[in-house]
Amino acid sequence: MVGIANAGNPLDSVHISGTGGYDPSRSVFHMVLVSPNGDMAMDVNKPFMDKKPIISQTVQDGNLSSTFVADMTKISYADMNTPIKIINNQTLNDPTIPGSGAANFDMLNAQQSDVSAGRYTFTKPANYCWNESANGWDTPGSYFTLGVYAYYDAPTGFDVYNTDWTGFFNYDQNALACLRPDGTYTRIDEGKASFAGGPTGVGSCPGH
Repeated sequence: MVGIANAGNPLDSVHISGTGGYDPSRSVFHMVLVSPNGDMAMDVNKPFMDKKPIISQTVQDGNLSSTFVADMTKISYADMNTPIKIINNQTLNDPTIPGSGAANFDMLNAQQSDVSAGRYTFTKPANYCWNESANGWDTPGSYFTLGVYAYYDAPTGFDVYNTDWTGFFNYDQNALACLRPDGTYTRIDEGKASFAGGPTGVGSCPGH
């Protein structure tokens, strides 16, 4: 529904937008991102409901080439103790650097490595879900009790619930979605986003 939840306001609080608040063990997806000039590509593929995704990133920028792959497809969201397969290498073809391959890096050659990628769990509390689920999630006063992320060997990790998603927003890549039917822009003013929504339903456009 346009104007409701993520489609209407994806940059608002997780309790409004739902961004980052869904049970990851109940979804499958495949997302491919390529930079405008083609020097960076990222592939995030989650083919199994109860398993974590595989994340791949390649960078080709002048003399620099790098590849990173974190394969989490063998472990569940209840497992933070199983190390995953990692590819992490970098090649710098710069003839001014003394020693052939002196600036290159390949994690396979590391004498000692500590892989923390993918080592987290997602747990649903007993009251996980909408407090008004019997009467509908959009009942006035309803709220969603979120799941809990825990990270290996650290008190905290990436806080998906309190991330400022506007910091990742690139207006040039979302200009069409930010237009209202009358040609004006949706925008965020003093932390409050308008819900007018553009042709694709996106209602939050920082800086406009």
